[in-house]
Amino acid sequence: MTMTDRARRRRQRELFELLLAVLDEEDDPADELSRVERITTPSSQPRAASSRDPDIAPGEAVHAETGLRFRLLPDEHGAPTLVVHPIDDHAWATGDLVCYTPADGEPWLVVLYSDGTSVTAQLTAPGLVLDPAGSTSRRLDSTRISPGDLTLVPRSVAAAGPGLNAWRRLAAALPADHALRAAIVGALTGGEGTS
Repeated sequence: MTMTDRARRRRQRELFELLLAVLDEEDDPADELSRVERITTPSSQPRAASSRDPDIAPGEAVHAETGLRFRLLPDEHGAPTLVVHPIDDHAWATGDLVCYTPADGEPWLVVLYSDGTSVTAQLTAPGLVLDPAGSTSRRLDSTRISPGDLTLVPRSVAAAGPGLNAWRRLAAALPADHALRAAIVGALTGGEGTS
């Protein structure tokens, strides 16, 4: 890496931190407290998939234990897109972090956001599969994320598509020295994910 590349990355990181500070100033302080409370979720235990429900459509999995519905749909270019919706909109909120693991694939992280009508998340990646019988999902506590889950941040941010701003808002809600914030900033700026 050349000195110019380092300087450019450092400048990108500085600009991104400035953007996060501006976003933080625009938020209502009362909303900030409720957002932090929503991000801090109590459970991060792996959840088993349950899809034997006759109301579940093909290409769809419902994880009753986490209260999430997963659908695999093609995007406008035909790439597989995983769409996540809470079964009960009151059980999940904008900013909640979810780990989805296909039966025979690598785990992915998604951040829930509001699309204007409901809470959702999307992930677009080649080779993405949905196996209702073997996939799992779990809710993550973003304030206490494991090192293993942190390694999933760069590729998950890269595949976030319309959910990219949800990752930015999550980073803005975390303390400046938090490992997840550093990983998100690194993924967004093309850095190594360290501060």
